Amino acid sequence: MRIVLIAAVVVPAAMAWRPVRRLNHGPTYDVEELAVAASRAQNASSDGSIVVLTASRDYTPVLVNWLIFAERLGVRNWIVVCFDRAIRSFLEKRGVVTCVGCYMEPARPRETQKAKRERHRRIWTLRVQMLSDLVSRGISVTLSDLDAIWHRDATPKLAAADVVASRGSFPPWASDLWGAAACMGLVRFNSNQRTRLFVQEHLLPTAADLGDDQIALNAALKNVQIRWKNSNQPAFRNLTYVGSATTDYGETATGLTIALLPHTEFVRRCDLEKIKPDPASALVVQHCYTPKTVASKRTSLLSLGSWYLGDHWDIIPPDHNLQPPAMFSAWLNAVARPSPPRR
Repeated sequence: MRIVLIAAVVVPAAMAWRPVRRLNHGPTYDVEELAVAASRAQNASSDGSIVVLTASRDYTPVLVNWLIFAERLGVRNWIVVCFDRAIRSFLEKRGVVTCVGCYMEPARPRETQKAKRERHRRIWTLRVQMLSDLVSRGISVTLSDLDAIWHRDATPKLAAADVVASRGSFPPWASDLWGAAACMGLVRFNSNQRTRLFVQEHLLPTAADLGDDQIALNAALKNVQIRWKNSNQPAFRNLTYVGSATTDYGETATGLTIALLPHTEFVRRCDLEKIKPDPASALVVQHCYTPKTVASKRTSLLSLGSWYLGDHWDIIPPDHNLQPPAMFSAWLNAVARPSPPRR
């Protein structure tokens, strides 16, 4: 069975929600394939949750770099949403069994700004649609950008509330209103009735309207009247962004709880926090602002000590004497540097 983002998803009556608008022309994916990949990822999970990653062929080195960090932490409960057949083939030949195909038109060489915005809109709305499908099946989901590098296993920190997010400053109105915004670069949705209703009734339609998952998350939280701890008014500015060293908690009018993780451990503004990957530091996830091109991302992550991928990684073959997923784990170790180089 395949779905298109304009179609309503059918769920059991106990979890049903009203139909919501989606993009008129969105990518498709197989709901059952998504469920199978999620189930396989759950088998490697310490708490039943999964991590959802998205990538295209051009971003293969950035994806593999993220996976090397995860492998060294023993984090293997991930699925990869593949935006083209090339990256899916590359991963499956190396023993990955948790790929989900969601094929999109590739970016054109001279893509207009309008076309780029529309492509990003489809990706961001797609992430929320997949999130909705997964939490409706009772699966807790972590969304992680590929440049949100895990230096420690974030899993223990991600059970603090129904929704647990890293901090950002976008959209500006949210950080102006609260002092910090919820960042979709690293966010966990712990599946329960409150979270399912929030995603299906508020986040999904807002994402379809606004076309940006991070704007949508913050707008949806505002719409359900998020109140932060020790605050009696929804618009009371009492959060800190850079320099925050503790988790802040909030609750909505619907009873949904949210936790914003400390910026000193889940860093976004690396230029201001100035935390380096160091055994003595509190750093858990480093999600620095990096350039959009793959080559520039590599250079930037190298300078931050967050690039483990070695040279000539793409011509190192897998060990076919091993079975998946052990084959892929061995290949990751073969293509990794002994330690992240510093510059």
